[in-house]
Amino acid sequence: MALLPSDPKEQRKLLIGMLPLLALGAYWYFYHGKLTTQVEAMQSRLTTLQTQNEVARARASRGGKELEQRLAEYQTQINRLEQLVPRKEEVPGLLHELAQHAEATGVELARLTPQDEQAGPLYHRQTYDIVVYGPYHEIGRFLTDIGSLPRIITPIDLSLKDRKEKDDNGNEMLEASFQIETYILPNPPAPPAATGTK
Repeated sequence: MALLPSDPKEQRKLLIGMLPLLALGAYWYFYHGKLTTQVEAMQSRLTTLQTQNEVARARASRGGKELEQRLAEYQTQINRLEQLVPRKEEVPGLLHELAQHAEATGVELARLTPQDEQAGPLYHRQTYDIVVYGPYHEIGRFLTDIGSLPRIITPIDLSLKDRKEKDDNGNEMLEASFQIETYILPNPPAPPAATGTK
């Protein structure tokens, strides 16, 4: 029993009939096989990404409320801190309050000189040179009052000198030279001027 026909015409017909099958086999082997490999790789990656997303969702659901709560606490703390930092327009009032504290504690405010304001990324730093005269304990109370103001004002670089005189109560008079520094919330930038187009 012969597998191939002996007639050349029949052989040709068989060969022509097999060409589409060979083309289909070549397509399947060379093109479709590579696509199948790519699809399998993509499906594997998709499965990995879906697993990672599920893990991330689980973490977010566990920590989501906790993170929101911590964020709210941080925002509250920032708001409290910013209430301690004066705005630029509040500084003259603070300096007036400082002069009143000097008078109330019994020291004489001899000099209050502003220094150049130093701009920072969030706050500006402002320092003032101050000289006061008075007895040791009164100067100490005055410095304590400065530190107790409702805004952050810090005395720094204190130096004391004897004035070689006494007050009405017989206390030695001192000259206290120091700086106070505060951080100022800068004024918000002015909104851009609207330009009308005609």
